[in-house]
Amino acid sequence: MINELKQYISENNIGGCQTQYIPGQALVEQAESRLKTKFGPQLREYLLTYGWLSYEGVSLHGLTMATGLGSDLISGTESARKDTRYLNDYVVIYYEEGWSYIAVDSDDNVYEWLLSCLWYDEPPRSLGKKLNEYIIDRLEEEKEIVKRFNEQSALEDYVKAHISLPPDSERAPESVLCRAKKILGMEYNFDVECYLREYSLISYGNVHLCGLLKALGDYPNIVVETIKMRQKYPQTENLVTIEVLENEKYVVTDDDGKILIFDGEKGEAYPTHKSFSKYYLERFEEEQKRMEK
Repeated sequence: MINELKQYISENNIGGCQTQYIPGQALVEQAESRLKTKFGPQLREYLLTYGWLSYEGVSLHGLTMATGLGSDLISGTESARKDTRYLNDYVVIYYEEGWSYIAVDSDDNVYEWLLSCLWYDEPPRSLGKKLNEYIIDRLEEEKEIVKRFNEQSALEDYVKAHISLPPDSERAPESVLCRAKKILGMEYNFDVECYLREYSLISYGNVHLCGLLKALGDYPNIVVETIKMRQKYPQTENLVTIEVLENEKYVVTDDDGKILIFDGEKGEAYPTHKSFSKYYLERFEEEQKRMEK
């Protein structure tokens, strides 16, 4: 797994400590003494190889020669131990602000202690991972977040440049959006929520997305079309209709925001392996080419 971590970091432009500030064995041992905790082999290798790692919004705790015993691996761990006695034998590797501490034991097992546990006096829960696996997974998660954000930005730029949107006076108020989310059971489908909140409805050439306006009218309403699809095809009860196509086909999205094509005749949904933003940016670009011919 150490080699996998090294390969992942080299291939993904992950930031780390400047070479001259990477800690030596002596500083690592001083940190162990300060925290009264024996570091696991993966934590030790991480510190001696990288010092610390960061990517976009994720900055893992570490040690550097520049900050010495004032490094965030130490200060973050000491701060967490003031919050709870349950972390006295752990080293905090990451702090999710306002949410949780991620910590490792002396065998490099990774645990999460939720800040809400302050009220319930509960110990940290195991994530079932070793440190290196956690680091790769957390950085990969952040990569996906950045990718989604960039895709959303690209779609937003395209829509602003090429597509006319409903006037503000016709857009659904927040109360209507909240009711739609509850009816459709899409409390955690952020891509669809962002689409409805940002655009309400998009229609471009022959591409007509379901939307949500202040009043019912002659447009594909996302609540109405989803309910119709679910009634006709019970296996789609956890899907939301984004676009009604020809021949009993639908563009739908699941709880993870991934776009699928549901074929009513076959009764199956096929993944596109694309996010909402990426899928529809490509659809709009194809439609633009068709209209320009």
